Amino acid sequence: MGKLGWWLLLGTGLLLALGGVGYVAMTQRQSGPRWDRLLPEAKLKAQQVIAAATAAGLDVMFWDGWRSPEASAANMQAGTSKVKNPLDSLHVWGAAFDIVFKNAAGLPEWPPETDPRWRQLAEIGRRLGLVSGGLAWGWDWPHFQLVGYTAGLLRAQNADNYLAFLQRSGAQVA
Repeated sequence: MGKLGWWLLLGTGLLLALGGVGYVAMTQRQSGPRWDRLLPEAKLKAQQVIAAATAAGLDVMFWDGWRSPEASAANMQAGTSKVKNPLDSLHVWGAAFDIVFKNAAGLPEWPPETDPRWRQLAEIGRRLGLVSGGLAWGWDWPHFQLVGYTAGLLRAQNADNYLAFLQRSGAQVA
């Protein structure tokens, strides 16, 4: 095989390897800070939503959970978050998570808001005792949050120290 053939073979293998890493990173999201820093109750509820949705015939996956204040600020800048301060997001406090659909390849998919599966998923979350973004304020259909938590109260009670709150609450902070 000539040099060009080896480069093509190496390049193809590298692309496959990188594609595999990307696929794993996209589908195995229940690891790392976005999962570990969720409150234990939020982790349990996320698992329950996924199990109930799967039983109802919906192909879903955990997409996002805990977010740093910096990530929340980036979402504010991008217009995907309507909070006025990053610490006003329940994601920062570990009490909110997002569930999205999977496409035929198992990758995340966000169908249009008019897709009836969003309402079906939101109703599953509501039946499990969660607040659904879609049902509560008519947008942010992937969003679910624990009942009884407000960012204002958490900020006041914890002097904005979300990491100390998470650690005291049993989330993995380190």
